[in-house]
Parts: sequence; structure tokens; C-alpha cells
Amino acid sequence: MSTLWGIILIDCMFNIQLFKMIRYIIDIVKRFYYRFCTNPTEYARFLGVKIGSDVLCGYHHWSSEPYLITIGSNCQLTDCKIHTHGGVILFERKYPILICLEKW
Repeated sequence: MSTLWGIILIDCMFNIQLFKMIRYIIDIVKRFYYRFCTNPTEYARFLGVKIGSDVLCGYHHWSSEPYLITIGSNCQLTDCKIHTHGGVILFERKYPILICLEKW
């Protein structure tokens, strides 16, 4: 009987790993689609940037925390860079134990 439970447990673990792998592949495909097959404004919304109406974005490059960015209505962004918390990565490399950031 214990062998049967072992087989069931291994089967469940395999199914969980398979589900995670399929979800990871779907996320990669979605990111690729929004990055290369839609306009930059839709890609920004996909990443979590809050964008108003009638906004024109002319690039696909966003910072490491795009959910912190809010852009109002009737704006045009061309050839500009928006940085959010740019120094955190350097601080994290020097003091890795002190960093505990989470998206709220």
C-alpha cells in the first residue's frame, strides 16, 4: 500500500512541475507577443504602467519596476528614459541581507 502512495505522490509532484513549466512557457509567449507584436503603449500596460487615454509611447524600454510609473492623459513619450529606484540594485549587491522589497 505504501508503494501506491509513493507512486501517487511522485505523479502529483510531476504534475505540479509540469504545470509550472507550462505556465512559465505561456508567460514567455505573452511577454514576447506584447513586446514585439503590439504597440509600445500596450506593452507598457502589460508590464503594469498606469497610462491614461491618448498617450503615445515611442519605445519599449521600461525600468525594473514599471508598476511604479503613472502617466497622465494626452502625453507623448519619445526618446526618453524613466528610471524607478535605480540605486537599489547597487545597494543590494553590497548589502544583500538588508534588502527586503516587495510589490505592495
